[in-house]
Amino acid sequence: RKLSGELFKLLDNDKSGMLDQKELRRARTIMLCRGDACDDVKDRTANFGSLADEDGDGKVSKAEWHVFVGSLYALLGKKQFVSLAKYWISNTGGQPKGQTMRRRNSDKGTDNEASAALAKRHEAAIVIQRNQRGSATRKRLNRAATATKSLVINSHGVENVTGVPELFDFMTLVDGRPLNRLDVQDFVDMFIRMKREGLDMDLATTVPMTSLADCDAEPEDLSPGEVAHLSVLLVGNPGLSDEEARAEIEPLREDSRRPELESQAACHYVQADIGHFKLVRTQRWCELVSSLMRIDLDYVVTLMVWQHTGQFEVPGRLIAELLKFSMSDDVAQEWATTISQGGLLGAEADRKLLLRPFGLNEYMRLVYRADIVDKNGKTGLAYFALQQLFARVWAQITKLMEERATALRWPKCFFVKDEGGLVGRHEVAILLHELWKEPAIRAMFPSPLHMSVRFLQRAERNKLLLPPLAQPP
Repeated sequence: RKLSGELFKLLDNDKSGMLDQKELRRARTIMLCRGDACDDVKDRTANFGSLADEDGDGKVSKAEWHVFVGSLYALLGKKQFVSLAKYWISNTGGQPKGQTMRRRNSDKGTDNEASAALAKRHEAAIVIQRNQRGSATRKRLNRAATATKSLVINSHGVENVTGVPELFDFMTLVDGRPLNRLDVQDFVDMFIRMKREGLDMDLATTVPMTSLADCDAEPEDLSPGEVAHLSVLLVGNPGLSDEEARAEIEPLREDSRRPELESQAACHYVQADIGHFKLVRTQRWCELVSSLMRIDLDYVVTLMVWQHTGQFEVPGRLIAELLKFSMSDDVAQEWATTISQGGLLGAEADRKLLLRPFGLNEYMRLVYRADIVDKNGKTGLAYFALQQLFARVWAQITKLMEERATALRWPKCFFVKDEGGLVGRHEVAILLHELWKEPAIRAMFPSPLHMSVRFLQRAERNKLLLPPLAQPP
């Protein structure tokens, strides 16, 4: 923080306590002058005016500056950050505190020669640091995630679903060995699986999406070939815009979406080692898939998390829609009145709904309307078997939540079983996941997400059906 404050002071030429656009341009030039800085730092620094200016007033305050520099510290680690920060300070005409000003000696060469020697020393330090970065990757990403995303811990799990920084952490831990980059071919392979597991136009058109930017474009039913092409472009252009991406896939659309190509492996579309992604490009890849398919980013990320951890997470809008179809008519009317009188809209209404206990009767109403009650066990489960499954999950919910917390690396928290039923997105998601594991259900649906969206479609058709009142088995 001292280095951050000193750099801010040197950049703030007019001593206004804010960095204006002219000062920001100077800062960008200074921070990009090091050719050996890693790609992630270059990406963040090239766009730091928009990243650091959180309130959008065109200026960066000292507090905003500290947050931005803190994110670089979390990304780089202490040694590399301090090395770069001291270099930036020296290029602004300042000297890091605690160091004695060296008197210039014309006999020892020009300033350019001194800078070249300093750059060589930094380059050697960077080589050493890069060799050590793999073991520090998880720690840096956890710090970055903590700094950029606040997780609300309570007795029913974190409030939000997993984000991209945590996803990158899961993806870069291979056989207990951390990496710091991912092969492009791996992303194409993941997308092929995601298409089979529910990232499709049924999801885009069935579940209301809440976090997409306004756009008149129709959803793109992306093919692996188109995603492979965009992935290769991202290697050279991590700032690839939505408009540029749409223009790139336009000539590929018809040929790439032929049905006979659906069974092709990732190696058919892109060669191994054609390029690699770090965190910034991983974030942009997820955002492009989300924007082009018109599917909220949470669905893209949580499906990838499920592939890597086996933990199914349900974004808020989907689970809220499922919970609504589990209500009786009386409760649904009461809930509608509560929403209207309380003035609750959108995400706030969904949060309130998630706090309502999801009991046995609600569960049986949902599975009945989802049309998976089958006494013969061919297109579902017998009524009594469904009741037993709920009873088992509810009895073991604290243990199952502890296992989930370990797998998803949540901060230390405690869990309490609600006597009224399951509470919150994570407990209901565990129930849905356990239901999907049943052989008869798994044979019909390739993933819990795919199952949940089809449940929603069926429940919409069968919303007037009322099952017999469930009794504890």
